[in-house]
Amino acid sequence: MPNTEERCFAKSIVEVCQWRGIHQSDSIAYRFLNNGLDDCETLTCGQLLARLRSIAGHFDVGDGGERAILLFPSGFDYISSFYACIFAGIVAVPAYPMVSHSEHVRLRVIIRDCNPRYILTTSALKDSLLQWLEKEGLTHTTFRIIVVDEVANSDVEPRHVISPGEIAFLQYTSGSTGNPKGVIVTNQNLLHNSTVIYRKFEHDAHSSVVSWLPPFHDMGLVGGIIQPMFAGFTANIMSPMTFLRRPLRWLQAISLYGATSSGGPNFSYKLCAKHSNSKQMEGIDLSSWRVAFNGAEPIHAQTLKSFSEQFAPYGFSHEAFYPCYGLAESTLFVTGGSPREVHQQITIDSEQLSLGRAVPVVERPDVKTVVGSGQVLGNEVLIVDPQSRRVLNDRDVGEIWVSGASVAQGYWQRPEESEVVFQAMTEDGRGPFMRTGDYGFFDAQELFITGRLKEVIIINGKNYFPSDIEGSVQALSSVFKADAGAAISIEAQGEQLIVIQEIERSQRHVYSVETLESMIKEHCFTVHGIRPHEVICVDQSHIPKTTSGKIKRLQVRQDYIQGKFRGAQA
Repeated sequence: MPNTEERCFAKSIVEVCQWRGIHQSDSIAYRFLNNGLDDCETLTCGQLLARLRSIAGHFDVGDGGERAILLFPSGFDYISSFYACIFAGIVAVPAYPMVSHSEHVRLRVIIRDCNPRYILTTSALKDSLLQWLEKEGLTHTTFRIIVVDEVANSDVEPRHVISPGEIAFLQYTSGSTGNPKGVIVTNQNLLHNSTVIYRKFEHDAHSSVVSWLPPFHDMGLVGGIIQPMFAGFTANIMSPMTFLRRPLRWLQAISLYGATSSGGPNFSYKLCAKHSNSKQMEGIDLSSWRVAFNGAEPIHAQTLKSFSEQFAPYGFSHEAFYPCYGLAESTLFVTGGSPREVHQQITIDSEQLSLGRAVPVVERPDVKTVVGSGQVLGNEVLIVDPQSRRVLNDRDVGEIWVSGASVAQGYWQRPEESEVVFQAMTEDGRGPFMRTGDYGFFDAQELFITGRLKEVIIINGKNYFPSDIEGSVQALSSVFKADAGAAISIEAQGEQLIVIQEIERSQRHVYSVETLESMIKEHCFTVHGIRPHEVICVDQSHIPKTTSGKIKRLQVRQDYIQGKFRGAQA
């Protein structure tokens, strides 16, 4: 396998695919784990190269730069199709399979935004896709449907000269703070970010990954599918639904395949700790797990502690935790720690945090423990006052700005928004930087994330982060469903706090709704120094979320104003 420097000079990830397909044709590139861990399928590097060439042969000559929506469940058809697009110069557009109403809405937005020439899918999904397209009035548009599992193998020679600056794919954002936007990721962006991940995770050809992450999002695609191909090791992939139904299957797979690198958002570790039982963990050995990355949503110190305590008897090391920070607008990865080093945590004064300063204090009720998200490599990251654009000092809280070769080129067909987000200049003329929309601070070169700029609640001149309020409320009682609440603000004779919280279905009769709502009001006043204008406890599945599980707080606010939230049934 070429070394990292040689990979960096490749024009695209497909060049790495081609090298491995020729020189390591029998090596397993991907292993897909079906319902049973022993029930698996494999795709060698040689087979992958043959499949991507065959699929690429079905694109019309001269269509370079056209968009192709990838509509697949997790599996080899999706992976082969993604690489085939890059091979042919087609812009891949990963999309979620149409399962729920929200995914139908999302797909409609994506199709109308990117105007695709192709939709790639499977024979199992074709009929439902055609029915949906007809219902949406999209049957007479100009795109072609390619049913990938019906494509015969054929050795298609390259008909397109790939360049580093070409668009590799459009990564549509989750839409947690608005409509999904297509982030323009080039071949160069992808290779640079893959190199950064390779170095920060200390990967090599002997590494191994288990990924349950949705391949339609940046973490699952760049981290779970592209990184193993780039680094030269096998990726063991399971469906996200398999993980959600049986979370411990993830840990069983790590043990079975000796994975060195695996991870997910904070909720995945919480879910495993919640469902842990000795019978399912019998014979499990997690000692190979060297990088347990945690990102994509707020990282809770208590979750890391609980997971470590639950799974230390099975070989899991607390030092394996690897909190990191990234976003689609920077391809994926921005900051992370060093394997085998304990991640950083800092306990700060909540009152001072609301005023924009991270002041370390000892433990007491009105404090917040923040988990560090590592250090910068391969990019420049600043903390900036979003109003004055002044670069801030250590422990000053501001917006996170990023510059570097991993930063994407902008949003598809949104020049004005791209200018604002991707061409930001500091007060003293430094730039351009990409504005992440996230709040955070540096402490001794370690980045700490505190919240989202668009979602910050400002009352009486103080900043309150929704995730802080939501997390502390959910820690009050097991009656409150984890990761299923929203703290928002409305204008009602000044800004006012509203808290909406789901109740666990199995425990909703433990307390009256009125008691629960009073409990939340008193807690918010005692811990955060703010009394909510209104608290509404609702039944499960009432809080809108994105396809990646993030709370859609802007939609919650709109729904609240429209009176859509009703209290939980007594």
